[in-house]
Amino acid sequence: MAWRSTGKTHQQLIANLKSNGVITSEPVAEAMLQVDRADFCGQSPYAESPQSISHNATISAPHMHAYVLELLQDQLRPGSRALDVGSGSNGVITSEPVAEAMLQVDRADFCGQSPYADSPQSISHNATISAPHMHAYVLELLQDQLRPGSRALDVGSGSGYLTACMAKMVGDNGTVVGIDHIHELVSFGTKNIGKSHSYELEKGTIKLIVGDGRKGFPSEGPYNAIHVGAAAECIPPKVCVSLP
Repeated sequence: MAWRSTGKTHQQLIANLKSNGVITSEPVAEAMLQVDRADFCGQSPYAESPQSISHNATISAPHMHAYVLELLQDQLRPGSRALDVGSGSNGVITSEPVAEAMLQVDRADFCGQSPYADSPQSISHNATISAPHMHAYVLELLQDQLRPGSRALDVGSGSGYLTACMAKMVGDNGTVVGIDHIHELVSFGTKNIGKSHSYELEKGTIKLIVGDGRKGFPSEGPYNAIHVGAAAECIPPKVCVSLP
């Protein structure tokens, strides 16, 4: 629920990140409370989205900073030394397979408003399509598992965008199953993919299923890669049994 963490004040932003499970440790909460984002961002400092700063660069969304600090907290103890190598708005996509996959799937087919803004956008049924950089990060992290011929499961497929990108990476001999518990979203995703990628639906490279993603979808497994989206607070144990 990172995108719902927007606050009216610095304190409210941090409180929302905590209540939504993004910040889970006191050291990270205390550190972020001591550094007011408004000192570093001239517009919408407490919005849960990246903001432009200058020189074609952005300050990342607050949840991204929180995730980084949570991941590194064991290394960021008193007396430690750290290096922060920033790349502004660049460096999110670092591999050709991810770049090629995302170039083939036009976000405008999946998002009716501001499709090319680097922030989450509402679709319907209190759901969103994630920010483009989040999709890019997912594909970069999973690219070794999303090779031609691989099988993948996208839990919380929503708009269908990430499912379609994953399908481009696994190719004609692979399979990507997208699952969502909201029937209307599965219909929405199917319609979106059908605009420019009906071939993958007809061939079965992409299969969209209505179901409880927390239980996985073992009948199409095992999977080389499983992505759990939809603001899941943890990885559902039943999903993992479908991995090799």
